[in-house]
Amino acid sequence: MAGMLSKPKAEARKRGLMAAAGWGATGLFGLLALFSTWSWFWPFAGAGASCWLTWRWFRHRAEWGMRF
Repeated sequence: MAGMLSKPKAEARKRGLMAAAGWGATGLFGLLALFSTWSWFWPFAGAGASCWLTWRWFRHRAEWGMRF
């Protein structure tokens, strides 16, 4: 059984890392927005993209019946 789930687990790990990286970049964009008047849009765009990546990760794990 574990052999059957090795590929979905690797895919879930990859998607989770992408979501975490997205949230990290959103945090950096937020720090950049504190020091610049022209970059107020980027934290909102980053948060939207990060929410979408996180949703894909949760949906993939739920589809394969993986625990969180």
